[in-house]
Amino acid sequence: MSRRLAFLPLAAVAAALGAAIPAFPSNAPVANGVTFTQHISSARAAANPNDNAAKARVMTNLVRMSGGVVRMDVTEGVTPFTGPGGYLILRDEPPRLEAVNPEKKQVMIMPAGALGGALGALTNNPLIKMKTSNESFDYEDLGAGETIQGYKTRHVRVTSGQTIEMRVLLSRSKSTSESVMDAYLAPDVVPDDATLRTWIKAFASGLRSSNPELMSKMDKFAAGAGRGITLKATTYSKVTEEKKGTTYDTLLTQVTDIKKGPIDASLFTYPSDYTVTDMTAGLEATQVAADSANKAAAADSAKKGDDKPSLKKGLKGLLKKP
Repeated sequence: MSRRLAFLPLAAVAAALGAAIPAFPSNAPVANGVTFTQHISSARAAANPNDNAAKARVMTNLVRMSGGVVRMDVTEGVTPFTGPGGYLILRDEPPRLEAVNPEKKQVMIMPAGALGGALGALTNNPLIKMKTSNESFDYEDLGAGETIQGYKTRHVRVTSGQTIEMRVLLSRSKSTSESVMDAYLAPDVVPDDATLRTWIKAFASGLRSSNPELMSKMDKFAAGAGRGITLKATTYSKVTEEKKGTTYDTLLTQVTDIKKGPIDASLFTYPSDYTVTDMTAGLEATQVAADSANKAAAADSAKKGDDKPSLKKGLKGLLKKP
């Protein structure tokens, strides 16, 4: 699933949250691996090359996966977690994300769902407060999709939305986002269930534990219609910022160059002399506090009768400009 990434200055909090741990050991080459290239492009960025917010959503990733482990190298686009030439390692046991920065010889370990939005908890401190509300998620199983690069796919339509309120000192901002994604997923691309589970966990954590109904729906989706790698998707998004108005974008996601075969296990680790900082415990504790605050805010909004964003209008309703 395509999600908006929260790019935050992690190095500033690493010392407070982390502790040194040893690097993951390297093993012999592993069989049943798969390698592919993932392209994500933005129509808004193409129309306006000076739009930095839109350009941050354009990237190309080289993805390698096997045995419950996934490595992502950002070959084009923004690399906020790792710096230039860095890469991300996603693991299933234990669930975690390792951001490797070869330039600084550093590794930061974070919760498995960091790519899906879990890092938003870091903004909750005495100077910066972030509150999410009106979170929504739904999907339609549209049946068998087209065959892509020899793989059978399932066609699904996913709708989602949320409201984010940010306070920085005396400044306040509020934005509401809505999106509709038409995707073609192939479960047979990944070599095993553990690897598929790792991939899904990495991008499906935008829905907080404070919303068990939506989490249950997400779990059902991931085990059924959403079980697979997105080979092709078109995502229509609408973001309304309280002080800046509404912007629209269309994201195109495409997977190419799918190859199956053994992968050297050393690609799923990093040199033993790198400095490693484990931020998992600190981030998870902060997330629990943020979830509690968001749950209380949602209950307060319900009492006041606040409207939730409606995603029942379909593609035409979402893309219709005021």
